[in-house]
Amino acid sequence: MAKANYKANPQDVERAKENNIPLSTFYRRLSMGWDSKRASTEKPRKTGNIQRADNGEVLPSGLGRSRLIRLPADLDSAVDQLITDSGLTAIEYFRQILEPELLKRSRGDR
Repeated sequence: MAKANYKANPQDVERAKENNIPLSTFYRRLSMGWDSKRASTEKPRKTGNIQRADNGEVLPSGLGRSRLIRLPADLDSAVDQLITDSGLTAIEYFRQILEPELLKRSRGDR
């Protein structure tokens, strides 16, 4: 999003920083028609489990990066069948079946 399209005076930008409002959030609010004072003072809604330091920086969550993989069609069907047969959702299957196995392997418990 181009900041140049939205008028914000330096005082409002500084106020957003002081209020730990990420500048991307501040400028997005301006692009949606918010006035500068409200955009720089209203705390963002809580979403997910994002933790921020006092300066507004995102703190590490202990989670690795998200992964998206594409499997060949036959393997994809086989994985779907395993999940279906287990009676679990995909995330439950990962957490209850795959995650313990991966943790054992990472500790060298093969």
